[in-house]
Amino acid sequence: MKGVVRLLGMILVGLMAMSLLSGCASKTLMESRPAGAEVTVDGEYYIGETPVEVRELPWRGATRHYQFEKEGYHTRIMQLSAQNNSRHVAACVCTLGIFWPLLLFGEYPDDLVVVMDREQAPPRAQFSDQPRVSYGH
Repeated sequence: MKGVVRLLGMILVGLMAMSLLSGCASKTLMESRPAGAEVTVDGEYYIGETPVEVRELPWRGATRHYQFEKEGYHTRIMQLSAQNNSRHVAACVCTLGIFWPLLLFGEYPDDLVVVMDREQAPPRAQFSDQPRVSYGH
């Protein structure tokens, strides 16, 4: 009996160490086509230019708005919602509920690629080589 308890204790300690070493934060690589778009979160916080890695520990169900801006291209706003984190669920189950607070946190997708549309230049006036004269009838 002591051997089984000791084995379970070692497994528990190992699982706790694995979950702590793997980190709880969600990590998302944000890219744009073309690269070099400036990324802002919720219209307030500048993150950097794409490609950029975002690390965050979001509440499950939390929503963030990421704005991508680049001169000569239309601004794109992407909404991300934090989903269940399968690693947190596994840690909770394997530790018999000891890590239940991890279930409160979610994760964003691993990668996000935003394709930006080029702004259209205003049409130029069309001139003809021959002058035109119209007469009213």
